[in-house]
Amino acid sequence: MADVPFGFSFDQAGDGFVLRNKTADGAVTEIKMTAEQTQGLKTQIDLWQQQRSSTVLARTYGQVLELRTHEITRVVVEPSNLGEIVLMMFAPDNSQVHLVMRWLVGHSLAVQLVDLLGKLKGAAVPTRQ
Repeated sequence: MADVPFGFSFDQAGDGFVLRNKTADGAVTEIKMTAEQTQGLKTQIDLWQQQRSSTVLARTYGQVLELRTHEITRVVVEPSNLGEIVLMMFAPDNSQVHLVMRWLVGHSLAVQLVDLLGKLKGAAVPTRQ
């Protein structure tokens, strides 16, 4: 049996998958799933993430916003020929979305990201020296 880190593991087993959960007392529970069941679980998790994001944004902005979420696995930031910022985002299938913004928008985005990352990690916001 594979090691079960962080309480859960997920492994391919034959033509399906096995999800394992290790409890605090060391007992391991296994759930065997077909590929179709696994895809259904992923769809449910994606829907939950979208609903959760909508709930958070509704609380933040006081209104319900329609969100379309896409998993981003890599980003590249480069200058454009016109001195703007090009943000290239890549999905797991390597499809791309490119956004172009003025440097003031890029600066605002950078500041907000640093603040948000500090809050998410529960750490102090790093200062630039």
